[in-house]
Amino acid sequence: MTSDTEALALARFVPVVWTLGSSLWLRRIDLFGLLGVAIYGIALAIAIFFNIGALPLKLHHAVLGGAVGLVCLGSVVRGTPLVLLFIRRSMKHTRYAGQVETAMANPRFVKRISNVTLIIGIASLADAVLQTALALMLSTSAFLVATTAVHIGVVVGIALGMYVFLLLCRPIDEGSSWQTALTASPSSSRAISL
Repeated sequence: MTSDTEALALARFVPVVWTLGSSLWLRRIDLFGLLGVAIYGIALAIAIFFNIGALPLKLHHAVLGGAVGLVCLGSVVRGTPLVLLFIRRSMKHTRYAGQVETAMANPRFVKRISNVTLIIGIASLADAVLQTALALMLSTSAFLVATTAVHIGVVVGIALGMYVFLLLCRPIDEGSSWQTALTASPSSSRAISL
């Protein structure tokens, strides 16, 4: 095992321990975290077993991002957006369940959530392609610096995108909230509140 492989294995080991420890501590399975742990384990096994260096460890984020992107895009094509399913499931046993189901009955709300799922899918696939290109072209140290910069840019971009999204959906009258603007029909004066 090369020093680059050892360095990447150790650097990625901390999030793995955190994911497993938090799942045990909270007694709840973090599905996306465990998917990342599984892909990390497979990449580490390939790097060690085939002695091919750090490339599998560099690519494990790209594999995870690509899988998330494909699942998001597939769910939109299928007509059951993943984000919509996530909202419904996470709010199922809360006091807001009725309001969420009312909002989900609104086609405009479902269309907006479908668009959010589509954007997440496209962004995840673009990130996977960029990660793959960086992994193939850069040395390990340059790769780590570049991917950190890319991840910071993505987080800032998502935050700004959500801010703009909420600004565009802001209420027109002073008495309503942004939640009503998200679900309001343009032809009706009544809005469904979340």
